[in-house]
Amino acid sequence: MPDLCAIGANVMSDEPSFDDPEAVSIIMGHMPSGTSTKCMQHLVQVATAGTFQHYDDGSGTPAPYDLTKVSVPIANFVFKNDPVAIPEDVDWLDEQIGDKLVFRGDYDGGHMTMFFAKDMSYLEDVKAVFAEHFPVSSA
Repeated sequence: MPDLCAIGANVMSDEPSFDDPEAVSIIMGHMPSGTSTKCMQHLVQVATAGTFQHYDDGSGTPAPYDLTKVSVPIANFVFKNDPVAIPEDVDWLDEQIGDKLVFRGDYDGGHMTMFFAKDMSYLEDVKAVFAEHFPVSSA
């Protein structure tokens, strides 16, 4: 079990120079939470299969996701040292999404820096993307 805990802690705060240790401590006090066992199984299946595919429930070979069917604007907020969403995979995803990719921001940090960052200034980009592509109606 300690190895599993170390893996979880590494993913939760894989960039201590960018992440706020107090925020990490608070979140880790509520673990396990934030994802399901099925979601983790799916992540392992995708990594093992080497293709971005539907969940394998044992009833046959799961089909790959058809990302050409994406019909909404997509923004990618990428943290350069993320051990889960590695740059090659994100680049591939960007290519698959094509013209639906409306923004890509590359930031220093790791997988959970988005939630734990000492510097949350990337949120200005998030707000700008939402304002442009998902405006709130005043009606």
